[in-house]
Amino acid sequence: MKKLIIIASLLSSSASFGHGNPIEAVDLAISAGLKKISMTESHDVIDNFQGVKSWMSGAKVKVRIYIKEMNEVNYECEMAHNKGEIERMVCN
Repeated sequence: MKKLIIIASLLSSSASFGHGNPIEAVDLAISAGLKKISMTESHDVIDNFQGVKSWMSGAKVKVRIYIKEMNEVNYECEMAHNKGEIERMVCN
């Protein structure tokens, strides 16, 4: 769990500069995917975190999170442009 929190905090600090290019979009998506899995999965799953892979797929970003002795967790992420709100990356 500590490793995941450290990774997410490092990524979120570099992700705060925007999403103007594909590298920044992938960075934001990885951070959002790690945050989502840390809030939705059990401690056993989080403790078996092994790595993350991400890539652009059209206007969306795919995020694959690898968990030891379990199938990977896949998310599809995109920027949420809600009127009156700060833009944020949303993963489903």
